[in-house]
This record gives sequence, C-alpha cells and structure tokens, in this order.
Amino acid sequence: MVDLTRQPSKGASRPLASPTGERRHGIDRVISLLETLLRQRAPTRVAAIACLVNALRSTAYEIVNRLIEADILENVGP
Repeated sequence: MVDLTRQPSKGASRPLASPTGERRHGIDRVISLLETLLRQRAPTRVAAIACLVNALRSTAYEIVNRLIEADILENVGP
C-alpha cells in the first residue's frame, strides 16, 4: 500500500488511455496516478490503483515503485 500526505488537488484524474484508445504520455500517467492517490486519502494497494486509473497492473507497479525509490511515495504495508 502507498500513502500520500499532501492535500488533494482540485483537478479530476484522467484515465491512462483516452476513450479512443490512444496512449497517454508517461508524465500524464504519473499525474493521473498521483491525483487518484490524493483523492483516496488512505493507503491503497497498487492493484486497486491500477483499476482506479484504468491501467495495467504492471504499469501501475512500475510507476509506484519508481515513485517510492524517489521518496515521493511511501510503502506502508507488506
């Protein structure tokens, strides 16, 4: 599970793929994931994050693990 301690932003999160199926830029994926976590306001499992942002679990894990390495997110569970 990961946790963010900042206040949520006003913007709504966007899915990782557009309705037409076109791929989004990597930075857009990261922003969408972070916005989703901010709105959750509680530790959230990566699989749940993937569902919330309409992403593959492997993509969500890759982003979350990199954000943990950068000390932007914190792993708070097993």
